Amino acid sequence: MKALFEAFGLTIIEAMITSIPTFGTQFCGPLEIIQDGVNGFYINPTNHQETTQKILDFLSKCEHNPNSWYEISTRGIDRFYSTYTWKIHTTKLLTRARTYGFWNYSFKENREDMLRYIESLFYLIYKPKAKA
Repeated sequence: MKALFEAFGLTIIEAMITSIPTFGTQFCGPLEIIQDGVNGFYINPTNHQETTQKILDFLSKCEHNPNSWYEISTRGIDRFYSTYTWKIHTTKLLTRARTYGFWNYSFKENREDMLRYIESLFYLIYKPKAKA
């Protein structure tokens, strides 16, 4: 797979679950999904020579060790089942909805507390993850 920008990386997850060794852009969404060299590979889509070399190195490794393809593929499938199933997604979504519901119910008049809470989440959790 090759794209300059991938907001989340649904195609990466689809490739992983079908046991295809996955190459995804090193920018944005794939950083959350792929663990470079473990269950897939990062590529820089603006550097064609480096991208080509990374793919050729992997294919060469598979030629010398036929289990390489299987190992990367299996770890990609494991990553999917440990992180991206529908059950996991809905559980996270419902948890967030309950958190919002709690603040919405508890502080109907004073939204400032809820906004501070959301801002704290942004600066303590989401912004550092995005930066990493």
